[in-house]
This record gives sequence, structure tokens and C-alpha cells, in this order.
Amino acid sequence: MAVTRRSLLIAGGAAAFVLGLPRLLRFAAPLPAAAPVPGLPGFARIELGEISLPPALAGIGGTAGHAAPGLRQDLEAALFGPVRPGTVPVAVFTDVNCPNCRQISPQLLDWARNRTERVTVAWHELPLLGPTSESAARAALAAGLQGAYLEVHERLMQSRFRPSPAYLRDFAAAAGIDAAQMAAQMEGPEVEAALDRARGLARLFAIPGTPTLAIGRTLVIGAPGGAQMERLLRRAAAA
Repeated sequence: MAVTRRSLLIAGGAAAFVLGLPRLLRFAAPLPAAAPVPGLPGFARIELGEISLPPALAGIGGTAGHAAPGLRQDLEAALFGPVRPGTVPVAVFTDVNCPNCRQISPQLLDWARNRTERVTVAWHELPLLGPTSESAARAALAAGLQGAYLEVHERLMQSRFRPSPAYLRDFAAAAGIDAAQMAAQMEGPEVEAALDRARGLARLFAIPGTPTLAIGRTLVIGAPGGAQMERLLRRAAAA
């Protein structure tokens, strides 16, 4: 029996549909049920995707109530910072050495840069994966004091950070910021306060690793897929 070009195209299309069906079903599947965050009324928690865990959880994980008391007094301000009216607040806990953070970073950068009418994104450096993570977090936060956090965050997510003086000089020059100022501010009080705040929030919400997102009042543990992130965003906007 002769095989026509049309039949080959039909067969190829059917095979592609079958192979892509699990992915389609995953994106169309309902989001997991959210559980209330103990001790934090109004916040719920779900687990989606992969998460990078630190070698030891001591001092990071925990239960609500074991963070700095000041965070509770204005929790949403500590978590989200200033939120533009009419936008969904999103908080991101990230680590430069977390491969799952790198996976979702492009979509978060798109939200931060191109969807400012819909989303306000706050970034929390939560360096759990060793000394290099700590140095990179300090560099990103110090760059943020010069208005270059997003540029530096993007560079960090696309390369391997090396905390040598020469690398930091080149790194700052590529980002268009003052290298000496960045190096000094990496150990300064503003950066220290930002790291303390991120660690305190991690303890308060019992965050086990990175990435963790707060999309509105839903805490998302792990790296959700792009379609899932969009659904969470739409759900928060409709709440």
C-alpha cells in the first residue's frame, strides 16, 4: 500500500500530540490544594516543582513565630516592600547556586520588567548553598543600592560567580556600577539588614529551600512551570 505525504503528515502530527499530551495534561491539571500557614492568618502554602535544599536546615527552617518579632508588625511590608496600586505583589527567595532558581528567573525578570502594570516583584536573597552563595547575594544586594539589582541578578543567573577582587571589578564594570562602592557595601549595614530580613522571613514561613515564591498570599515552595506561574498570578489578581 502506498504511503502518501498526507498520511505521513497526519501520522507525524498524531505522534507529536501523543508525546506532548503529558505536558499538556500537567499544565491543565488543577493546582495542588493549599494548606494554611500556621500562625499566619490569610497565607496559604503549596508545593510545586523542584527545590534546592541546603546541606543543613539549622537556623533557616522552622515554624511560624521563631523569626524576629518586628517582621510580624508589618509582615506584608517586610515580604513585598512597597506595592504599586492595582498590582499583584510577588516575593522571590533565591540563591545564585540554585539551579531551580535559574529555571524560573527569566519569567520573574519578565514580570518585573515588562508587566509592571500587573505585578510588583520583591527579591529576597536567601543564600543557603555555601559561601559562594553568600558572597553573590551580598554582591547583588550591594548592586541594588546603586539601582542595578535586576541587571546583576540576571548576570548571576547566567554565569558562575567567583568572589575574587578582580572578578568583582569586572563584574561591576559590566553592570555599569562603581566597583569600590559595591565592594564596601557588600559588608555594610544595608546589605546585612536585607539578609537578616530574608532569613527571618524564611524562619517565619518555614521555608526549607529555594526557590520559594509568595504570589499574593500563596506561598509556593519549589519551581513551578511557566503555565502554573501564570495561573497563580491570575488567581491572585482575582482574589
